This record gives sequence, C-alpha cells and structure tokens, in this order.
Amino acid sequence: MWRARLGGAIHDAWPLALAGLAGLDDLLPRMPRFREHAIAIATAINTDGVALAWPDPPQTPIFHVHLPASKENVERAGADLLAAHGVQLFPRLLTTADPRRCSFEVTVGEQAMAFSPEEVVTLLHELLDRAGSGQ
Repeated sequence: MWRARLGGAIHDAWPLALAGLAGLDDLLPRMPRFREHAIAIATAINTDGVALAWPDPPQTPIFHVHLPASKENVERAGADLLAAHGVQLFPRLLTTADPRRCSFEVTVGEQAMAFSPEEVVTLLHELLDRAGSGQ
C-alpha cells in the first residue's frame, strides 16, 4: 500500500526511467559549469547590492535572491518584465516575515547559461524599478 502511495507502483514507468538515464548522461557532466555560473551570478548580485543572493557562495547551482520589495509589487513587476522582454526571473515568489521583502529561488541550468551575471543584475534593477514605481 505505501509503495503505491509513494509512487512506487507506476505502470509503464519506463519513460520516466529513460528520461532519468538520459539526464544523467547529458546533465551530470555539465553540473560543475552550472554551479560556477551560479557562483558568478550570486557574486554579481551581492557585489551590486541591489538584492542579496544566499547562500554566499552557492554550494550547488541553486540559490535564493532576496529582494527589498513586497511580494505583490514584485509579482506585478515580474509580469511586466516578462511582457516587455520575454524573460521570467522567477516562477513563484516566497514571502518573508517582513511584508516589505520577498525572495525567489534560482536554479542555474541550460537556459540560465545564456545570461551573463551582469545581465541578471540589470534585469534585477529593472524588476525592482518596476516594483517600486508602480508602473
């Protein structure tokens, strides 16, 4: 019963296993580059000071970006940024105990490799400008 509840009794699970094996062959060798790029992006964010990337430095290709703006304003600004540039910085925002702040998680993978750390900082500035100006 518990095996089924936890997904262990999936009929026709071979496509998932095949995709997992392909991911190991394809993505695993690139993980060090993804982590190096995550460190570069986080360093650029922290050096600029407009936001805070944590942990510093990232230990994996995943880190959080903490913003000095409310979740509602950043959600609206993120939608505006997506409409203007076709770039989505975050899929969802996390709230904090301080209602004037929010955060999101960054996972550096193939798509993030197309953005330089400086471009990410520029996008964060635009995001926060839009969040603060009420555009």
